[in-house]
Amino acid sequence: MKPTSAWILLLLTSLTLSIYGCGGGNSSSGGGGNPPPSTTEILYASDFGNDIYAFRINQSTGALTQTASFIPIGGETVGDTDMAVTPSGSFLYAANDANSEINCYAINSSGTLTLTADSPFPVEQPTPGSSGLTVDPTGRFFYTSTTADFGAVAGFTIDAATGALTVISGGPFSSPGHGGPPLEIAVDPTGRFLFASAQFDDVTLPAGYNVWGFTIDGTTGALTSMPGSPFATQGNSQPDGIKADPSGKFLYVALSNAGSIAAFTIDGTTGALTAIPGSPFATAPTPFTQTYELTISPSGKFLYAFNFNGNTIGAFTIDSTTGVLTTVAGSPFTVSPEAEGGLIVDPSGQFLYLTIGYGTPDAFDIFDIDQSSGVLTPNANSPVAGNQVPLGLAVAKFQ
Repeated sequence: MKPTSAWILLLLTSLTLSIYGCGGGNSSSGGGGNPPPSTTEILYASDFGNDIYAFRINQSTGALTQTASFIPIGGETVGDTDMAVTPSGSFLYAANDANSEINCYAINSSGTLTLTADSPFPVEQPTPGSSGLTVDPTGRFFYTSTTADFGAVAGFTIDAATGALTVISGGPFSSPGHGGPPLEIAVDPTGRFLFASAQFDDVTLPAGYNVWGFTIDGTTGALTSMPGSPFATQGNSQPDGIKADPSGKFLYVALSNAGSIAAFTIDGTTGALTAIPGSPFATAPTPFTQTYELTISPSGKFLYAFNFNGNTIGAFTIDSTTGVLTTVAGSPFTVSPEAEGGLIVDPSGQFLYLTIGYGTPDAFDIFDIDQSSGVLTPNANSPVAGNQVPLGLAVAKFQ
């Protein structure tokens, strides 16, 4: 199983607001000489104690400057915290291990965090760490993992004015032959399909190691298991991080026990998954790399995967027609030996952020992304000094 300190969750949505993940410490802004950007990017990061920090991203240099922090209600506790941001940029949802509920914060382009009046919102039998918090691309529905019914996805409608969550009737929702709660959840860019990575120790069960697939009712947000679900990965592969590409044609799943990435095409009508030829794709030439987390560039050209064992990032180009992954020259790229694995490409697609954990005075590594090749180069502002110990990650882009 993934070490607790590396159990980092993130999600990706692409609309007016782009949702990614990272965090970090204070860093001075560099030069650049370019006209000031017309957008603002705020990075949110949660730590082991469920504290949440906000950082402004310098879109010219990639540097981070902390602008806000918040201690959750219920007090601090040691545990993982996931976050999700609405496409409007109005609200941020965060799992709170202290009370096994979901906190909702009103946010804006300055990075402030204000707990909403109705928070927190209970989740029926929440998964420890409340894995896989996800907001759909329309901003109307919120989903998270639950241990109810031996593992399922809990669904809520979102009040656009207040951010309040209301349980979706008929939930929680599970896949046939399910067993154990999903680790991470992804909604495709069209908002029609939801996918979840599932692990269960008894591989003789249908839900041993696979991907659940659901169709989303566009009116109610209710989930219906799609034909063919659950979809098999590779043997005892332990699927973990999961991402749909920006085109909505492909789904990628980190296989933590196989050191590789499972790749699927998504049927545009049913959402059913079909393995892409050559899948799974190895993330490093050495075995036992423990691939946990994935992130995809906003352009859909590049995919990056964190390898916990060996502390590297595997980098790939994505074939826009077939979804086949091709290793980027120089991959895998060496990172800090204290890296925790939370990684994300910023909304501009220029920088990749990677979280660093305990045992170091730094909070993040930053890498510049070659826009043609996808090659990673250490950023001039890296490493980012800080003691935030970031885990859960999310970023909002404000116009």
